[in-house]
Amino acid sequence: DFSNRYEHRQRKELTCTHPKTTSVLVLLVHHSPKFDGQGEKVGHKTDCYQVWSDDIKQDRFWHWTAYKKVVSDFIVRYSVDTTPETAATKGPLQFINWSDGCGEQNKGRRHFRKLTEFPNWFLDKYNSSCMITHNLACSHHSAGVN
Repeated sequence: DFSNRYEHRQRKELTCTHPKTTSVLVLLVHHSPKFDGQGEKVGHKTDCYQVWSDDIKQDRFWHWTAYKKVVSDFIVRYSVDTTPETAATKGPLQFINWSDGCGEQNKGRRHFRKLTEFPNWFLDKYNSSCMITHNLACSHHSAGVN
């Protein structure tokens, strides 16, 4: 994930009004949407999602709302089979998340609680099971361009 804030301000501002601030979250989704005759995944695709908000806090609630919208869009866009029968035969749908080490968004007990609630949200929404793996980098190790 990558999030940034943009202040809507002129270079030389003469008034003392507080400018509007916009936050953007960029999520890259790398997946294998196609299967061969034996059920093996073939081919890879990367989708880019941008989530814009006037929430300047960029906290875990904003990230999790964006994450759930991306998952929902992904399932609809690629017609992912989420029936309980498919989950019983092929196993649960797997989500593997990589993120930086930002403390407010991706670490701490409140974030890990959201991780444990995600499979229940998925079960309620799609009547199917899923598994989520969240990989975190150490603080400041995935920040910026590498």
